[in-house]
Amino acid sequence: MNFSNISILVVDDNENMVTLLQAMLTAFGNEQLKVAYSAQDALKIMKNWTPDLIITDWRMKPMGGYEFVKLMRSENNFPECFTPIIVVSAYSEITRVKEAQAVGVNQFLVKPVSPESLYKRIMWTIQHPFQYRLVDGRYVPVFDSSAQNKTLSGRKVKDEDSFVWDIDDEVEGDGIIYN
Repeated sequence: MNFSNISILVVDDNENMVTLLQAMLTAFGNEQLKVAYSAQDALKIMKNWTPDLIITDWRMKPMGGYEFVKLMRSENNFPECFTPIIVVSAYSEITRVKEAQAVGVNQFLVKPVSPESLYKRIMWTIQHPFQYRLVDGRYVPVFDSSAQNKTLSGRKVKDEDSFVWDIDDEVEGDGIIYN
């Protein structure tokens, strides 16, 4: 796939992580990349530019990923509220992943990030656009109901779209792809 026409905003307060993500995205052929070192900077950038995809850290200061995604998904933030968001985080507890899903994240990628895992998340996000619904004043992705019925326990399971989920803890399948 040609990534040159996809505009991507990377939001992370860790300069090393930004450099790593930039290198990977550039290697994928991306030519429309902007970087923000805080959620506040990302919001400023988006006043004049709307990315096709946002890749953000979950744990940042002073505004974290939770607050950032919540603002992004606000019904008052139209049309940016529908921008796909991939979270990259070192914190992989199931409760954190479910929290990210509930606030409106499309994908959750656990650090350390490999080029292959990032590429797969981006491709999956592009190839499987979500429907959104309004919940408590913000838009959240509607997950495939067939995925809701899966129980995964420390094994790889292929969904109907042949994408592999890999989860260490037993959880209900919920449409988020885990690393």
